[in-house]
Amino acid sequence: MILVCSDHVKDGIELLHAPHIKRNDMKSPCRFCHNEASFEIYYFKVLEEVN
Repeated sequence: MILVCSDHVKDGIELLHAPHIKRNDMKSPCRFCHNEASFEIYYFKVLEEVN
């Protein structure tokens, strides 16, 4: 996961493969400029269920 401000959403998306994005509700700095982060960009590995 990386936290980004609204000016750096595109930069954050370009760093991750198949990212997800949601509004950030924490007081955290943007990874690129250290302004307050507006969005959380993250990804996770999908686990397959084995029967």
